[in-house]
Amino acid sequence: MKGRAFIIAPNIGLHMGQGGGAKTALAMAKTLEEIGFEPYLVALRGYNLSRLSLIHGVKLEKSKPLYFFGEGEPLRLPFPTQISLLKLFLERELMRRRPQVVVFNDDIPIIDERLLRATNVLLYSHFPYAARVKFNITDAYEIPPSRDEAYFDILYRKLLKRLIYVDHMIHDVVLISNSTITNTFMKLLWHGDPIIIYPPLIVNYDAKASQNKENLVVVLATIQPNKRIGDAIKAFSRLRCSKARLAIVGHKGSERYARYLSDLIKQFKIENKVTFMTDVCEHEKWNLLAKSKVILSVAHFEPFGINIVEGMHMNNIPIVYRGPFSGPWIDITNSGKYGLSFKCIEELTELIDSTLQDYSYIVQKLSPATRAREFSYQRFEGQFANLLL
Repeated sequence: MKGRAFIIAPNIGLHMGQGGGAKTALAMAKTLEEIGFEPYLVALRGYNLSRLSLIHGVKLEKSKPLYFFGEGEPLRLPFPTQISLLKLFLERELMRRRPQVVVFNDDIPIIDERLLRATNVLLYSHFPYAARVKFNITDAYEIPPSRDEAYFDILYRKLLKRLIYVDHMIHDVVLISNSTITNTFMKLLWHGDPIIIYPPLIVNYDAKASQNKENLVVVLATIQPNKRIGDAIKAFSRLRCSKARLAIVGHKGSERYARYLSDLIKQFKIENKVTFMTDVCEHEKWNLLAKSKVILSVAHFEPFGINIVEGMHMNNIPIVYRGPFSGPWIDITNSGKYGLSFKCIEELTELIDSTLQDYSYIVQKLSPATRAREFSYQRFEGQFANLLL
């Protein structure tokens, strides 16, 4: 065995659970297992390996959870407080276990760098909080945050400057970005030359795209305002195709936003055409994608978007927001070569209508499943392993 490896959970180690960041972290653990390391999943809290496998389709055999507060749901503590707790926990475990490899996700908390001297340190960022802090970047929210949320956001950004590496970075860290967008901001922040390794497509179920696709449109996204799911609902309310259905699939990140979406559906009187599916397992998700025709990405700020690749793997036509901060547009569809794009709700409506009607012609022209294979786990594994061999 080559030694121990720490994989710090996404969002600077807060929770190992839902989301594309956690899926990528598990893919890293799987790769480290295969090349001879003993990986530890490090977080304040997290799910057990069985639950993680059920959610993400990654079966780990040698990895071990290392959670400060044990298994369970995310802590309800202020973000800066959690980062401070993680720093203390991480410093203690670095001294105790002496890992040969440490992989941080998104950002690195300011820690005693002497503990990392004999360690290979990697930073894989889905988008750094440091960029949000330094360049005052905010998501293009569909509904504005409440007064309290806005106040705490300002306060947390100020505190983060003292808790994570913003203006400089640990010496000799290997910088890795998940997309062109993230890569650009990492260069601006730390003046290095990050490597782009796209998040992996992981399919462990024998689901195949149906030969009899339904007029089903899918949004795979966490239910939170920056995903702009309401734009999909508004476009859907104007469709000419009377048999079209919309499935919104994802973890409920914001109760307030979920209520907003429910009210929107009632306002347009399309309750019989829209389905909410929260926290579905991998098997359910793939079965849904097998029979749908369209996968949507309506967020204006989306550094990558592995959910779009998953839909394309099942021969769903990707319809994505066209903008300078849309990874689905830039990286996944290669600026429209492998998918369709929109700028406004009217354009989105027209694209959904025409795609449902002419699906067979469009899928043959774009070959989304062929494109999806370019983001395979095998490619991710090879690129990630090469950094450690």
